[in-house]
Amino acid sequence: FVSAGLTLVAAGTMFAAAFSTWQQVKQGSAESQQETLLREAFHSVLTPQLITDRDGKVVLANRAFRGWIDIGNQRADEVLAARFTANSTAASDFQNIKNTLLKGQPGIAELPVIRGGKVVEWRRIVARPIEGFPQYFHWRFEDISERRRMERAMRDEQNKLVDFMAHAPVGIYAVDQHGKFRFANKTLAEWLQVTPEELIRGDIRLHDVLDQAPMGTAAHAITNEPQGDLRGETVMRRRDGQVFPVVITQTVVMGDDGKSLRTRSIVRDLSQEREWQKALSVSEYRFQRLFAEAPIGVLLLDHTYTVIECNHAFHALIRRPKAT
Repeated sequence: FVSAGLTLVAAGTMFAAAFSTWQQVKQGSAESQQETLLREAFHSVLTPQLITDRDGKVVLANRAFRGWIDIGNQRADEVLAARFTANSTAASDFQNIKNTLLKGQPGIAELPVIRGGKVVEWRRIVARPIEGFPQYFHWRFEDISERRRMERAMRDEQNKLVDFMAHAPVGIYAVDQHGKFRFANKTLAEWLQVTPEELIRGDIRLHDVLDQAPMGTAAHAITNEPQGDLRGETVMRRRDGQVFPVVITQTVVMGDDGKSLRTRSIVRDLSQEREWQKALSVSEYRFQRLFAEAPIGVLLLDHTYTVIECNHAFHALIRRPKAT
């Protein structure tokens, strides 16, 4: 029995050792599988990514990075420097990222890729030391070319709008509840013989440029009407004291706090229009005199050849009283 007992103990010990070994193999297999999954996930990311050491050598580069840059056996810092240092500004920004990483801190920058003197793409570089492994750095290169293109298009449109407002054929301004100019375009400033900066940054208020503001009118208003959309004719005064008629269309907008407000106002100079009206009245008067006093008969007929109007010479020619 003793011999049989020893045999069972030995068999149990061998089984335990075998089971422990199996567990270790299984655990190692699981860890190996997890490492494979992580590696494949890293390579499958569509954004170029790279892991380097402190010396700039490639430790791991995903497929997207190798498809973006044919790095071969070259050092990563040399290849990246060649890609992002086509101008002095980009070179300085890229060097700042490297210096920041060496201090153990992350670095971020948006840099252009320039070829043949032209920007072919923009990349947002996000680089940071790997947690727990500070001697290794993780780099990510996001393609932001489309975003930059849209931002540039928006800036161009904004610049066009600003230029249009500044040189529009009408005056444009905005004042607050105190009548202080918050915006004034160049056209209005030229009419008033000042500069936009003098209106916005100086002590000139809206009522200072009105010839006669109605008594009791709020500092921001041109009439005593309730706030909202307003339209009215008034007279503005230039710096030299000359006045000119205008029509102002104004919208008053309350601030979020319910106390402050801002106007959006458009000014149309009526001077030229009044001059045209005056010139037209003079022309009409001269035409009437010419029509009435012409030495030849002149008449005006409608579509049925009925006489609508005729001059004195025509009456004398047909020898009939004008009433008939």
